[in-house]
Amino acid sequence: SLEAFEKFDAVAVIARDDSTKQVGRLAWFGRAFPDAITFFEPQQSGAALPSSVDGLLRGLSRRPVAEWVRQWESSIAKSIWVDRRSTTRGAAHPPRDLRRPRSTAPFTQWLTLVKRSIAVKAADAWGTAVLFAQAPIVGLLIAAVFAKVVRSAPTPDSWPKIGVNMATTLFVTALAAIWFGCSSMAREIVTEWPIYRRERMVGLSIGAYVASKMTVLLGIAAIQCLLLLAIVAPACRIDSPWLWVFTMLYAAALAGGALGLLISATLRTTEAASGILPVLLLPMIVLGGILVPLADLPALTQPLAAAMPSRWAFEGLVVPEAALRPRIRLGGEPPAPRSEPSPAAVDELDPAPSEASPIESSPPVPEGTMPSSDDTTGPELPNAFRLAGNGGSHPFILPGRRKIAEKLEGAAAQAKQELEKAKKILEEKAQKIQADMRAEAEKKLSDAKAEFEKKSAESAAKMKEEIEAKVAEAKAAAQKESEAAAERMKTEMELRVKEAQEQVRRESAEARDQVRKEVEAKTAGAKADAKKESEETAARMRTEIETKMEEAQAAAKRQSEEAGSAAKADVESRVKAIEAELEKKSRAASDRLEGKLREMQEKIETERARMNESLEAVRSATEKTLVPPVGARAAGEGTSTNPGQQAAVGAPAAGADRKGPQARAPADMAERFFATDRWRSPRMVPLAVLLGMFAVGIAGTGLALRLRDASGR
Repeated sequence: SLEAFEKFDAVAVIARDDSTKQVGRLAWFGRAFPDAITFFEPQQSGAALPSSVDGLLRGLSRRPVAEWVRQWESSIAKSIWVDRRSTTRGAAHPPRDLRRPRSTAPFTQWLTLVKRSIAVKAADAWGTAVLFAQAPIVGLLIAAVFAKVVRSAPTPDSWPKIGVNMATTLFVTALAAIWFGCSSMAREIVTEWPIYRRERMVGLSIGAYVASKMTVLLGIAAIQCLLLLAIVAPACRIDSPWLWVFTMLYAAALAGGALGLLISATLRTTEAASGILPVLLLPMIVLGGILVPLADLPALTQPLAAAMPSRWAFEGLVVPEAALRPRIRLGGEPPAPRSEPSPAAVDELDPAPSEASPIESSPPVPEGTMPSSDDTTGPELPNAFRLAGNGGSHPFILPGRRKIAEKLEGAAAQAKQELEKAKKILEEKAQKIQADMRAEAEKKLSDAKAEFEKKSAESAAKMKEEIEAKVAEAKAAAQKESEAAAERMKTEMELRVKEAQEQVRRESAEARDQVRKEVEAKTAGAKADAKKESEETAARMRTEIETKMEEAQAAAKRQSEEAGSAAKADVESRVKAIEAELEKKSRAASDRLEGKLREMQEKIETERARMNESLEAVRSATEKTLVPPVGARAAGEGTSTNPGQQAAVGAPAAGADRKGPQARAPADMAERFFATDRWRSPRMVPLAVLLGMFAVGIAGTGLALRLRDASGR
């Protein structure tokens, strides 16, 4: 109210907006009434005093705070209420120590802060339940995905798959522990930053504050790692001591929690702290050593991989686990020098080499020596596959050599199939060429016949047209001659009629009838004569035309027969020439095919002889044998690629670790990720590195808090 405001001696106005970057600035300090109100809302001269305090806020909102700050700093009120007082007091009193209060009782502060953090977690029951439920959920998910494979008994064929899945299980478990620590601590400091600032103004110790956060991290990480290990270790049958696995997971969670505290002490908002977590998690996955082995990383990224806690946690878990699991050796004993076996020591079931072609005829493989297949007639077993027994009484073939023999049989069968296929293709091509040539000859013959028929039809049509034209001309000439004869006879008759009429006029009327009769009789006779003469002329011309047409048709038929005979003879000669050429080409193609077949058979024989000499080296390079873990003394634990191979490999105590010129050292499941000769650290180094990362993260958190205190951010 205005009455209460009038009782103030002085008032300070602190405001902020975008012009001050949201930092509170002193916009007024001086006498409260009426100077503070009239400063922000000036009154006209002679106006009454303000009747409300609202004018101060109205005026403050009309202009940016920075302008009010500049106006106040240049006003008389500042010179009276601030500058003059600081000058007078500075002369009368010595300068006062303006530093923060000194921190006291750090242990009490630590205990109070720990109790407060526990109370906050207890108050947020839902958030705390979600925090601790992460570990069981992730553990169940890991068990559901990997348990089936990693719990199966290893064999030489399944050993790589089981090793990779076990390594992936350990990596995901370590990554989950890092995530638990980082996500639980990433918002601890930034959420209560305003409280921290106020407590720092009254003597809060940075060391006690960071120690309290570290204590909370130690408790939360221990519970989460225990829950995670209690599910993953029995479900996935982890052979390493569970105490060691818990220690590595706990160290990884502490390193992640220290990283989360450092993030929380550096950033200003919880949104930024939450958003940066995936950005930090992705490099830990990519550079952790599970996706790409450390030896395959580029030289520039290897130092970055060394800074990832996931890389050290992965090594600390997978190397001890690999030492307690069966190892694998690629290759067996070096091959013995070749010598001719004695007849008593040679497997009697292995027939002698045949002189016949390996493709055309091959003896069947003895039953019980080779597994059954669809091709029962494969090539014979070479001497390299024979194993000497006790005086030849127990014939035996090593399964490893048996597989190589099967591959050779398959290669020979495949070569035979290829030869037959090539021969079939050549025969088909020859048949196709012959069919094409025959079709071409038939096409040419049909074209010649069609052309001959076309020419014959054209000649007949032309002759028919000429005959029809001549007949039409003859008819026209006969008709014209008949018309001319009739015209002449008519003219003559008219003249005679005129003469008769004149004679009739001169004669008497009695003679007119007689004359008329005579004239009519003569006229009828003349017409009959003319008609008879015309018919005779037409019959004579028709006979001549028919005779000419018969002669023309006979000539055309004779010419057509002569042309057909010539064309037929030409076509037959061409067909014979084409057939002769086709037969010649087919014979040449057959000769080439036979030559190629003989050449391929010779090459196969040569290749088989060369492979027979090196089969022992191939067996030693391809044989896979499981070796007991380091320190294991149980005999009979070594297995091979086939159950029947146990007799050839022997007991592990006698032959599992034997060494020779070509024997290789057994490899464990961690060899792919951390090679023994370069990338594998001593047992305690990964644990020490993770604890060092934890210490560096805690120290960095304290340093970040001190830097923010010094900068006032």
